[in-house]
Amino acid sequence: MEPFTHPIKSFFSFPHKTGQKTVFIEEKLNPFEKRRLSNTQLISLISLGVAFGTLILFIAYSTSKFLPETYVEEVRIGGLTPEEAVAKISQHHSTPPDHILKITSEIENNSLLVEESSSSADLGAFYSYQEIAEDVFQQQQKNSLEWLKKLFFSPNSPTRYELHISYEEEKLKNFVAAFAEKFDVEPKYPTAALGQTGKPQTLSVFLGENVDYVDQEKTLNNIVESLNVESTYLTIKEKPESLVFTPVTYLESTALTTEQKQQALAAASKLVDKKITFTYQELNRTLNDQDMISFLRFPDGFYEEKIATTINEWRSKLDRPAQNAVFDFDKQNFVVTNFAPHREGLALDTNNVSSLIKNGIQELMTTNEDKKEINNELKFITTLPEKTLEKTNDLGIKERIGFGESYYAHSIPSRIHNVALTAKKVNLALVGPGKEFSFNKTIGDVSAQTGYQPAYVIKDGQTVLGDGGGVCQVSTTLFRSILDAGLEVTLRLPHSYRVSYYELDNKPGFDATVYAGNVDFRFINDTENYVLIYTETNSNDLYMKVELYGTSDGRTTEISDYKSWDYRDPLPTEYVPDPSLPPGKLKQIDWSASGIKAQFVHTIKDKNGETIRQKTYYSNYKPWSAKYLQGV
Repeated sequence: MEPFTHPIKSFFSFPHKTGQKTVFIEEKLNPFEKRRLSNTQLISLISLGVAFGTLILFIAYSTSKFLPETYVEEVRIGGLTPEEAVAKISQHHSTPPDHILKITSEIENNSLLVEESSSSADLGAFYSYQEIAEDVFQQQQKNSLEWLKKLFFSPNSPTRYELHISYEEEKLKNFVAAFAEKFDVEPKYPTAALGQTGKPQTLSVFLGENVDYVDQEKTLNNIVESLNVESTYLTIKEKPESLVFTPVTYLESTALTTEQKQQALAAASKLVDKKITFTYQELNRTLNDQDMISFLRFPDGFYEEKIATTINEWRSKLDRPAQNAVFDFDKQNFVVTNFAPHREGLALDTNNVSSLIKNGIQELMTTNEDKKEINNELKFITTLPEKTLEKTNDLGIKERIGFGESYYAHSIPSRIHNVALTAKKVNLALVGPGKEFSFNKTIGDVSAQTGYQPAYVIKDGQTVLGDGGGVCQVSTTLFRSILDAGLEVTLRLPHSYRVSYYELDNKPGFDATVYAGNVDFRFINDTENYVLIYTETNSNDLYMKVELYGTSDGRTTEISDYKSWDYRDPLPTEYVPDPSLPPGKLKQIDWSASGIKAQFVHTIKDKNGETIRQKTYYSNYKPWSAKYLQGV
């Protein structure tokens, strides 16, 4: 076993071999020399420890600061803490230099260059001092060996870092969005169109176009990544308009193939000359073949937004709030002075109507060609009024028992005036039980003295200016309401020729002409309560309606066996001199009409289904010519 040797002794002792045995020189020293050697060893060890500790403290101190000769652009931050560096950099560079950012691209197949520019100020350019300092600090210290090498062996070698510019994220997003708004075009999806209703030869299909759109998210990401490299103080200072970017786009393919075009034509052709009708009481809406074909989306589906637009247009005219009844009655003179029927509030059920439209189109496209029409009920969300007619009077005026309507598009202003005036004279007329109503007696004298204006009337087979043109619009509409109510008509005469106004919404044969004397329209109130006539006209839409209010006795009405025959060609065009027009100026006031005979059967049944009466209405219309006013 070898003897123990103290480490210090080992450190300052020198082995020396003598023969086969190693001896230490210190063992040859005298005691004084040994003490001196021991003290020297201790001092050396302490010095070494102090030097090592100092080194450690220096390294620890340096880890909280930037390496010597570190620069951000021209600003020296070596030996500073990140906080001190931030303060120093911000003193030298308070705001980025002014510069411009651009996004530019050419629209394919259009040779159109689209560009969006924005100043650095508008994009909120700024220096993120803290982020810059932290980034430099982390770069220097991510490799410990490199950091130590730089600290001790290359302290005088300068290292420069770029001063990056930042921008407000939301403003960059808006910048990209502004470019996209210029670049993106309305999508051109495939559509089908029918030039003329009922004419399959006018059917066409637009194939659609492939369109490029800006991918805003990817474009923004690319710009941000590029700015991290390019947007620096030195770059911007030298070239303030150097930041130009290209957007990221994507292609939306919507164009139909040749095969898909043929399939689209075949599908759309199945809707030609067909329609979908929607009704609710007197309210009605119709989608014809042109409407339905425009809703088709190819290669399949529907353009939901087009359907929604149509439904919203309907809503704007159909929706209404609940209306309380008003009935002001002058008992002394036995006249109604103010009247408003109660009405339920209506809000169109758009989801239901949308489904009915799509289901109806699908049905018309898949069923046999003989099915030309689908009838649906308009669905509403209803609200009840607080006050009904029944609570306002004791005359039995409590509910609607009849309804009639008509249109008068293309009417001249004086005719429109006369329609409104006549409707006002008939409005609120009361017809007692068992009493006969006379239209002529009710409206009285028709002349300029009573407010009528000259309009074109038929007199002795000629179209001439005369007071009261348009009166028959009201008598015709009243006749239709009487047919609906099932009251007894005692006198009705058809016009001598077909009048275009009365066929805008009906077949020939549902008109009633009036003139002085016995050319009148009359009916008897064969119910047990009073009947009130209520009229409304709309001089903008050129539409009027007549509603009859009373008490229903349960009777029902039916129109059947309609037929028309003996067609005759229209007469030659006529020109009526008119000094109010410039010489040679033509203005059409009447449309040609063929001669025709028409007939229908009107049946009224009581609440038990027993026939009360049945009447055949016959009309013989002479052929008529188109008529023009001609300036003289």
